[in-house]
Amino acid sequence: MKHRQEPDPSGRCLGTNRQGARCQQRAIPGGTVCRYHGGASPNARRAAAERLAKARARTAVGKLGITECEDPIAELQKIAGETVGIKDYLRSQVELLTSIRYRAETEQTRAELTCYLASLRDCTAVLTSLARLNLDERSVRIKEAQASMIRTAVDRALREAGLEGEPLERGRQAVGRHLKVIKSTA
Repeated sequence: MKHRQEPDPSGRCLGTNRQGARCQQRAIPGGTVCRYHGGASPNARRAAAERLAKARARTAVGKLGITECEDPIAELQKIAGETVGIKDYLRSQVELLTSIRYRAETEQTRAELTCYLASLRDCTAVLTSLARLNLDERSVRIKEAQASMIRTAVDRALREAGLEGEPLERGRQAVGRHLKVIKSTA
């Protein structure tokens, strides 16, 4: 697999002539080579467009002052939702197609199928990442730990208030009833 080169900061083409001397032409915008060294090819134009789009996105994010993700799990869940939504939309577009044959006049059909298949891969990747996190299992463990801490704190508070024996048990039951009421109204 060929390693992708980064564009020269000066904007010069990274191509060389037969003697090994560096090309003096400017690379295509966002590209690594000039049109004479392959910059006019569809792959080079696509890669250059990707670099430019990523650079615009980095600039836009930089202007927003975004430094880090506060809740990566919530963000991953949002991405999963968006990815599933895109996949579902693209599936609906594919379902509208009357023919799936590739012909010169049906380039749109090819594009829709390609986008749909890519969205299936993206969706699978995001959902697999979420599944690997075992969020349900972790959430249960966190809730159990929180419940244990609350139980311990309430028990210590009741004992500190001087309750022992039967009054202590009535206090625990009262706390339990009030927590149920709070839970049902929340």
